[in-house]
Amino acid sequence: MKINTVVDYGMPCMMAEHHLKEIHLLMLDKKYYEAMDKCRDAQRNIDQLLRAIEFMKANDGRSN
Repeated sequence: MKINTVVDYGMPCMMAEHHLKEIHLLMLDKKYYEAMDKCRDAQRNIDQLLRAIEFMKANDGRSN
């Protein structure tokens, strides 16, 4: 029996976008420490997104 691996790139992408919007709003309010915290959240999501993309690329069967 073949087991397929499902890699979710969508959720980390959407969460990173969400955090970036929050960062923008916090910066407008000059809430710099909170904005930095949201940057870290966005960065964690972008790291997850990058790992998902790398996995999908490695398992695609094509060379690009």
